This record gives sequence, C-alpha cells and structure tokens, in this order.
Amino acid sequence: MGFHDFAGSTAVHMVGGICALIGAKILGPRIGKYGKDGKPRAILGHNLTFAALGIFILWFCWFGFNGASTVSPFGAVSVHCVCGATGTILTGLFATGVTTEAGLFYGGGLHFLGVQVAGVLSVAAYVAVIITIVFLAIKYTIGLRADYRGVQVEANLLPKVQVDIVVSAVPVRKVIETAKKVLYTGHIGDGKIFVYDVENVVKVRTGEEGFDALQDVE
Repeated sequence: MGFHDFAGSTAVHMVGGICALIGAKILGPRIGKYGKDGKPRAILGHNLTFAALGIFILWFCWFGFNGASTVSPFGAVSVHCVCGATGTILTGLFATGVTTEAGLFYGGGLHFLGVQVAGVLSVAAYVAVIITIVFLAIKYTIGLRADYRGVQVEANLLPKVQVDIVVSAVPVRKVIETAKKVLYTGHIGDGKIFVYDVENVVKVRTGEEGFDALQDVE
C-alpha cells in the first residue's frame, strides 16, 4: 500500500499513547483523586527525590536518544498519541516524493494521504483491541500492580493536651518526677516533658514582674 511510518510516529508514539490511555481507563483514578461530590482533588507531589531522579533520567537517557525527534517525551496520550498520529498523517500532505509517494501539497493527490489515514486507523484499532485483552487478562489473573496503590484508612489520633507549668519556688526536678509518676502508663501517648528557662514574667494588670507576677494573691 505504500504506508510510511514517519520516524516511528505510529509504531512507537501512537501505539504507546493508546496503550497508556486504555491502561489508565482500566485502572481508574488514584484513590482520593475525587471527592464524594465528584470534584477532583489536587494530589501534590510528595517525593522530591524521585521527581528529580526522573528528570535526570529523561535528560541523560531519553533526550540523548530522541534529541532530534519531533515529539516531546512528556504526556503519553496528549503528546505521544496525538503527535504520533498527526505526524504520520501529515506525511501524506508534505511528503516531497523523494523516498515515498508525493504528498497532497506536492502534487501527489489524495492517494498517499488516504493510505496514511488508513494506516493510522488500522493500527489504532488493532492496538486498542489487543491491549484491552492483555490488560484485562492480567487484571483478572495475576492482577495489575497499580490496583494496589493504597487503601483508604481513617486515622484515629489520641487527644493531645498541652499544660504549661511555671515553677518558681518548688524544685524543678521534683515537679518532673511527680509528673512522670502521674502520667506514666507504659503505652504510646504518655506524652513528653519539655524543660526550658523563662526569662521573665510580667503581670499586665499590676505591672509586677518576676516571682511577684506569679503570685495570684491580692
């Protein structure tokens, strides 16, 4: 038929984009992506190390191999699939006729353009059917790994109470030991005791400072 796959646009990029689209449809959204009202929730990046590593891998591996390609390595569906199909179809318009049949804009008529469109559609249909069968077979046999990305859990945190005690006349160590005896249960949540110096205390109503400000006696 004379179909020409421009720079792997169909066999590589469009095929990968279609596989990614169908795979994403079968997997569904990430847990927590949508609320009960159906509105999407932003899931921010939570691993800066892996994000930076991914960028470096793209820099040194993909860009080095695909530096002169006409498509970007980002966006499997919106970029690879769309640009892959578009690149192949545009060949039917702009082919000069040196290594292939001339495109529509170079006097070749509609034949080569029709061949390119038919090739894209046939490959897309074949890949869609095969990859759907493959994904479903994996899902219902060994399971897709991404199916177990997490489960919704409800965190029950122990109630926390902060008590500030300013010790002046009583020895600090005695207060600490008493608090430890009272609060100790041997389980998580017993709490912590922080000890630090108070530089000064000012009683706003009377203007007293220091030890006198700590006395509540009129």
